[in-house]
Amino acid sequence: MIKFDEELELYTTEIDGVIFTWEEEPPKDAEEQAAEAAANYRERLPEIIAFMLPSLRQMYGEVTAEEAARKIGRPSIDLDAGQVSYCEQRFDDMHIFSFEFSGDDFQELDYLSIDG
Repeated sequence: MIKFDEELELYTTEIDGVIFTWEEEPPKDAEEQAAEAAANYRERLPEIIAFMLPSLRQMYGEVTAEEAARKIGRPSIDLDAGQVSYCEQRFDDMHIFSFEFSGDDFQELDYLSIDG
């Protein structure tokens, strides 16, 4: 169920360990879109990790794909902005990882940033 989070000032829901957010009131089919996106995210996770690994290795040294998958934490996905963020990552306690994607199938991944 999608709810408005007063603290974040966002509409949010969580499906299969994936958090979805919207700035504006989401459309009626938002939960269906989010469920499909959660399944696509899980299916494409190995490719997402491979996309992130070069930057993670540059920042944290030798990191395996398995270690990265364990440490990135729960994704927060903004379907409207086409952005995935990891605010709960466990590589350190000061950075947020995020990247942009096109479509809801995560085929095109761009602009990984490590901010903090």
